[in-house]
Amino acid sequence: MDPLWVFTKRKAFLAAMPGKDLSAKQLEDLGGFEGVDCDNNEEKVTYLPLCETFNKVHALAIQKPARKRRPKKKRAGKPKYTAVPTFGWAESSDINEDTKPDICTYPAIPEAEAMYTLTDEERKGKVKPDTTWRSELRKQEARTMWGWMTMFIEVKTGQHPQPFLSTKDGRWVPNPHPKAKEARVQIIKYAAELQLRQHRTFVYTALICCNMVWFIRWDRAGALVSEPIDYKLDPAPLLNFVHRVTSVSAEEQGYDPTVTLATDEQVAMFQRHADELPEGWRKTYAQHALSDPGRYPICAVQCPDVPWLDTTKDKALDPDKPRTHTYLIGRYRSGYRSPTGRGGKCFIAYDVDRGCLVVLKDYWCANVSTVHRELDTYQRFHDTGVVENVAEAIAGGDVLSGDGKQQLTTSQKGSTLRVEPAERFHHRLVFRNVGRPLETYERSSELVEKVLEAIFGHFEAWQKAGVLHRDVSIGNILIDVDTNDAFLNDWDLCKYREELGLRGTAASEYGRSGTWPYLSGILLEYPRKPNELSDDLESFVYVLAICLLRFHRHNLLCAAAGSVDQPNGPLSYHIGSRYDAAFPTPSGYAVGGTEKLRAMQKADPGFVLDTSNSPQLNDLMQKLYRLGQAHYATLDFDEMEEKYGVPRAHPPPQPTNPQPTHTTNFDAIARKFGDRWKRAAAPRHGEGVDQQQALVPSVQPHSPPPSGVHHADLSLGDFNSHAHILDAIMGLDQTSWINDKTSDNFANLPRIERIESIGASGKKRRSHGDEQPSTEGPVQKKSRGGLSTGVSTTLETHVEVSPRKEREDADNRTRHADEGVANGMGKDEAEDGAQDVEEDEGRDNPFGGGEKAFGVLDGSDSDATRFVPSTEAYKLRHDLDDPFL
Repeated sequence: MDPLWVFTKRKAFLAAMPGKDLSAKQLEDLGGFEGVDCDNNEEKVTYLPLCETFNKVHALAIQKPARKRRPKKKRAGKPKYTAVPTFGWAESSDINEDTKPDICTYPAIPEAEAMYTLTDEERKGKVKPDTTWRSELRKQEARTMWGWMTMFIEVKTGQHPQPFLSTKDGRWVPNPHPKAKEARVQIIKYAAELQLRQHRTFVYTALICCNMVWFIRWDRAGALVSEPIDYKLDPAPLLNFVHRVTSVSAEEQGYDPTVTLATDEQVAMFQRHADELPEGWRKTYAQHALSDPGRYPICAVQCPDVPWLDTTKDKALDPDKPRTHTYLIGRYRSGYRSPTGRGGKCFIAYDVDRGCLVVLKDYWCANVSTVHRELDTYQRFHDTGVVENVAEAIAGGDVLSGDGKQQLTTSQKGSTLRVEPAERFHHRLVFRNVGRPLETYERSSELVEKVLEAIFGHFEAWQKAGVLHRDVSIGNILIDVDTNDAFLNDWDLCKYREELGLRGTAASEYGRSGTWPYLSGILLEYPRKPNELSDDLESFVYVLAICLLRFHRHNLLCAAAGSVDQPNGPLSYHIGSRYDAAFPTPSGYAVGGTEKLRAMQKADPGFVLDTSNSPQLNDLMQKLYRLGQAHYATLDFDEMEEKYGVPRAHPPPQPTNPQPTHTTNFDAIARKFGDRWKRAAAPRHGEGVDQQQALVPSVQPHSPPPSGVHHADLSLGDFNSHAHILDAIMGLDQTSWINDKTSDNFANLPRIERIESIGASGKKRRSHGDEQPSTEGPVQKKSRGGLSTGVSTTLETHVEVSPRKEREDADNRTRHADEGVANGMGKDEAEDGAQDVEEDEGRDNPFGGGEKAFGVLDGSDSDATRFVPSTEAYKLRHDLDDPFL
């Protein structure tokens, strides 16, 4: 059974919801859902009667009108919420057109009504004759508005298959039917979008399929699902569900009580600051945060200062005032579109008390001893004197509920996994540094300088604090917009030196962690291997290589780079095979480091920069790969396979009976030609020449041959004569051959399509030449799937599952386990569920984002991640199981 869907009895689900049920009299007055034609294949006919009944329920929860202290007479209020059909109107073009729930419930306040209400012009359209319900539906239609939505309800009618099925032993499991999977995919996407756009601790939704309804409560550890209820026969549970959601406080609805709508005065203050900023990155970031406040409301967040804060840097602060300050946030700078998991989001925030821009990071951390709060890591940096080329944390801590308790997930408690998914707690940090993406460097010398600074930051963290980053990538190296110094950020996957290399303890069994294209070859090939210092350093090499491949001229570029008619095949193939390659294994892991290993062992960067670049770059890459060659020469791969390897394929069944042997007919075949083939043999290399001279290759490679390369045995001959290849065959033992042919292994191979123009979302790649980062502002789109440059992908084939499974013995894992956190990232959602996303105008996250830009392997927590990276460089045509589906 899927690990993230947690099923519970309907009575238990409703009893756990805050609020009270409707009275018997209220239920009688409301009636049932007789007007809902759930058997009609025309799904839209159900929307109006459902909304009508839901709004009757909302009318019972009255919003009290504002009144004077001593009103002369009592005035009537209005419903606090309204349910409207939103099936036909997505929020905007920058969100998937299919991301529009059938029915949404919004608060009945002017700000929300202004956003979801359609104009008269939008309502116009042809209405089919004799269908008055269509005309009425047109009048009541509304727009999907994720920033204001309280909950959504998805509806399926007619003969649509149920999303979940009951097994013979009474368990509920996901229905494998394609249409059932499609329905689950929809609600996963909707739950992910809602949590990305709002500040939520949990979300209530419902899925109606024909005459049955499932209630769902989403939090960052999973999705709690009630058993189905026939709402036609028994309408009370559905009516009570709607009533409970809309009659309780905002915090009981799942809203974070530490985040409130900003006042008009606060918004004006933020706007004035943005207007007064000089042109540059800070102004661009501030304008982005304030853009479209209707869809991205400006909110105020309270956050306490860190205990070690150096107040001498904050002259604007009054030392006598409390050390908790207000930060204004609007449109997120980067975020993770997933219903579960860390759910990291990053905002450019306005510090009201300091009067400047800062960066606010918000995420849900696994509550296990082996996972460190990121703020704890920064305190360790402070205590050990690590200050260079790392960010400076000025505020943060665990986020508390209204009653002062830690905000925690609860859905993991009902998990049917052998190992319960990790509980998660809400954590928040504020940083003084505002950074621009590494990709915005202006020339190769700056690129190397910034990577050098990041390596020094890594060095300081390791040498002084004993902290290993474990997720070195382009997205985690940023350039301070004020000092122009690079810094390494996002330390939420780090481990401490004392936790590494402890044989026989859990500390050595965390499994790999990192962002897929930048992982070392050895981590990709041996997924149970924990990260080491050498893995992080190898990742820096790939940061340089990928930047050079993306922004510089080299021998893998075609004349018409990136065009559809003449796709840039060599570069696409190189990226696909070396950096994006990922293949699932029977044990649940993904592997894909073969090409990286081979390249390091041969000291071959795989490309040569042309003469228009600085000549030192080729020398640098060659030296770095030779370092890798020397490192890999010291490894015992047999030992690696024994300790950290995983089964790569299900071996075919072995024959049960002894196989008969036979002798070949090589000699009989050769006799037909006599000795002619032997006499025709060309001289072998080395015959009659000095042997040392024979070892010199006749054709020089395009790059200098690495030292220590294995030379060919030239005495065997070559391909210049038939005789040499015939001799190789004739020299074989011609006896004891067996019947060893199997069935066709190619029969079910995934189809590998052309990769030059197809991205993970099916969209065409843009020319690399069009993607140069602008120095004017953060318009660069950062790839989320593999290494696409500038494609705004919609949904990646990116799967994560529960962590601890990564550490379990391969034989004991379920096929859905892997390095991933089952609670983590909801799983993420294989090309269907959630999506790793960053805002369109700036996938260049000013602080790397609370979540990794793409393909994060979190083998570190109890929330290691099962990861099947998005096949950006090549699309594998097979169904990747989504643990949610």
